[in-house]
Amino acid sequence: MVRRWVILLLAAVPLAAAGMPADTWVKRDPGGLEDVPNRIYSGAVAGGGFLFYWGGGHQGYGGNDVDAYDIAANEWIDLTAAEDWKHAGRWSHIYARENGQWVRHGLDEIAGDSGDTYAERIRTAIGGGWTVPYLSPRGRPLTAHIYQGETFDPATGRFCINYYGLWCYDPAKADRDDAWEQIGPPPPSGYFNRVNLQYDPDLDTFVSFSNNDGRLRVAVFDRPARSWRTIATVYIQSATSSTYSGYDADDGLHVVYAAEAWRRVNVRTGEVLPMSQWKEAAGGSDGSMSLEYAPELGRVLVIGRIRGNLEVWTYDAGTDTWELFPLKGAAPAEARANSDVLERDDKTGVYVFLAQHRGATYVDPRVWTFTLSGTTQETADCPHDACVGGTHQYSGLQAAVDAAPPGGTVGVAEGVYDQCAVVTKGVTIKPLAGRPVFRNTICDHKGILVSKASGTVTVEGLELRGARDQKAIWLHNGAGTLILRDVKVHDSGMGVFAGPEARSLRLYGCELWDIWTPKELSHFVYAAAARELVVEGSYLHGGSDGHFIKAKAVDVRVRYNFIHQQGHTDANLINTWGCGSNRIIGNAILSDDRKDAVFAIDMTKRKAYGDLVPCPVGQKEAVVAYNSFWKRGAAKWSALLFEKYGTDLTLVNNVIAGAELLRQHGERFPINNRNTLIRGFADERLHLPAEAGKPAVDAPVVPDRQYRHPAGTAPRGNGQEMGAYQTSREEG
Repeated sequence: MVRRWVILLLAAVPLAAAGMPADTWVKRDPGGLEDVPNRIYSGAVAGGGFLFYWGGGHQGYGGNDVDAYDIAANEWIDLTAAEDWKHAGRWSHIYARENGQWVRHGLDEIAGDSGDTYAERIRTAIGGGWTVPYLSPRGRPLTAHIYQGETFDPATGRFCINYYGLWCYDPAKADRDDAWEQIGPPPPSGYFNRVNLQYDPDLDTFVSFSNNDGRLRVAVFDRPARSWRTIATVYIQSATSSTYSGYDADDGLHVVYAAEAWRRVNVRTGEVLPMSQWKEAAGGSDGSMSLEYAPELGRVLVIGRIRGNLEVWTYDAGTDTWELFPLKGAAPAEARANSDVLERDDKTGVYVFLAQHRGATYVDPRVWTFTLSGTTQETADCPHDACVGGTHQYSGLQAAVDAAPPGGTVGVAEGVYDQCAVVTKGVTIKPLAGRPVFRNTICDHKGILVSKASGTVTVEGLELRGARDQKAIWLHNGAGTLILRDVKVHDSGMGVFAGPEARSLRLYGCELWDIWTPKELSHFVYAAAARELVVEGSYLHGGSDGHFIKAKAVDVRVRYNFIHQQGHTDANLINTWGCGSNRIIGNAILSDDRKDAVFAIDMTKRKAYGDLVPCPVGQKEAVVAYNSFWKRGAAKWSALLFEKYGTDLTLVNNVIAGAELLRQHGERFPINNRNTLIRGFADERLHLPAEAGKPAVDAPVVPDRQYRHPAGTAPRGNGQEMGAYQTSREEG
């Protein structure tokens, strides 16, 4: 890891909010992200144009270095070198607290009456909860469960933490030895994760809220005396929840969550007041969350997961009211708001949110931001059963799908979503406008969209991308029907996959490209012993080490598609079992593999662990008709069809250029008068030259459509024409 230690010129930071749309989630792609570690049980704090990221614990990242996110520059920078206490065995000494002072000790010295050495105590802590009352060799705090125990001090430009004392770090000093300073003792009572540290701008000092032993303690830090003064102690139910707070400056009240209940605290009078509970207003559990005061609204923002949905709420301490506050844009819906990871920067007015993925315990340095206009946001009307994105009720596709009734419809607002979903009931998912994009997030270790529903799931008009080394869409083993209409899939390890015994996979008017992974064969569409596969009017282009269409289904219909092999592949373009009923009709197939032989279609025996799999139905027939195949470059043994299963075959009205018609059981079959061989096509879209039209012969299926690049099918002018296209070059 390359470390860059930078001295921050805080006064020179430009405003960053000017280019950000207000009231809208914005996913940032900051520079330096790869150098910033994931931290377990770590929060963040913002101020002076930066978000500061420190801490952690519980057998996670052990470095006590400080990282800063430069909001205006959209870049992570390293401020200090790491002293990783996983490597404490290499240290020569540490500092331990004795009689109010930090005293230097060698690691092999005895640490107490138990006879343990300091090194042994550190090893024990690393194996447990990561807490010891020691400082690093440079006299700096070690990592701990510190998340809500951090705050920014605008009076000094430092951020401060609770670590066996009140410690403050000066970012302007970067990695200097005096960058960290202890300015007072720890707040009264409470373990790290049950002590919240907050800056009170009216008092210009720190306030702490601790939850321990069935008591809520409120204390104020006396700066001149460098001491804490307890102003309130309230007996509450004994619970082990963390403590969070946000200061409502308009009403002069701190909003506090402790021991699984919300309260309002007036630190000037010591009053602790009851308040309405978020759980009752939102209809869900509280759990872990993030709080931040929003001066633009005069309310406290609370972000958390409600029924699986990441939601933003506001609370007014004066009126004791909660309101849902939907932000526009694509929220980090797969993230949790645990560990107090929402922070507002006082200099830029930008809210920064670090996304803690809901499947993990660590906070990672991915960044979302938003600004606020000060206008109350209304929840948009939803024309369907549930709606996602924009200012609709649901920020996550998973939550909306879960909320929709069986047979219902989920509408998706236009935008880019770093989300995935597992569908367990028959629903339709479709855009509210434009083409929403789902990317880069995998559910159930399978795909961006996973269907386990026994009924019919229909997906329309979406784009899915970025399923690296995974499937973009997965129809689960034994599931029902998945229908894809006008769906785009690309930049994934595999495009669309249907597991064994799934009822039906159907693609209509879809586009798939750039499908590849080094970890497995990269099929564009793969029906693995699903009962039915239909691919119609779709555009598949690119190249990989897999098939464009692979089917072990017993009912296969591949019709009116354009398949363009633009790169090398070591697999045949369309591969079917040959068992059952196969209809490969009216496809335009173009191969630009100018070096190697290519089979446009092959029908092969299916094997399992080397043994032949018998066809489960009493039928083995195929119709290959009205296809156009152009193999450019060296022909070698290229052919439209390689058949080695012994299928009852009808092969008529196909047009071939640069290849043979058929290879069967290794034997070559010449072009016959039921098919046509030409020198080449009129263009790359495989329109036929005017002189190519031989009369068609009778066929079991006469197509009424033809492929029209790049958007689906068009009526076919004359169903008796040869090949995938009419002789006209018009595209309709």
